[in-house]
Amino acid sequence: MKMCSAEITPEYIDENIELSQARTLTGVLHLQDIQDIQTSGDIPFQSLMKTFDEGTILDFEFQGNSLELGILWKNHPPKPGTNEFTTIVIVARNIWWENIPDLPDPFW
Repeated sequence: MKMCSAEITPEYIDENIELSQARTLTGVLHLQDIQDIQTSGDIPFQSLMKTFDEGTILDFEFQGNSLELGILWKNHPPKPGTNEFTTIVIVARNIWWENIPDLPDPFW
């Protein structure tokens, strides 16, 4: 899963991680052998991307073999607006971040 953070200043980085030219953490989050996915709310995980037009990660924490994402969902017209927030917890055999500061972004 390719990911890019909001702009960040180097003094807030705990480790010696190189930032992209846009001063963001950019890279790939690897999830190997996913064992379980749990979501808060009434919408099943498989339906989230079909239900909403866009999601923004507000919370991102991983420790050991567990990843927790807090997603704020958004719809665009003609769909009605929404304030849906979902917590997704993914358990995998192995989770790691690959920092790639020069990873090209197809949307830029």
